[in-house]
Amino acid sequence: MEFRITAGEEAVLLLIASRLDAGDTPTVEELSAAVGRDVRVEVASLSQKGWIGVRGDTVLALSPMALQAVRNLRFGYRGEV
Repeated sequence: MEFRITAGEEAVLLLIASRLDAGDTPTVEELSAAVGRDVRVEVASLSQKGWIGVRGDTVLALSPMALQAVRNLRFGYRGEV
């Protein structure tokens, strides 16, 4: 599992998380339309790195690691104690 993602992948990951939170299982085409550019490369990379579950062109779920990362990004946790 690859833990580092690019800024572009992070933006797509947050979009995916918001769509999944809303009860949607977005397709790559729907995600691309939402951001105004093709996100196929980012979706494929996130899937290959183990961050998301994809079947065909549909994003089905975030991995447990991605769920925690999204929570941290949304609520500002950066590991400080």
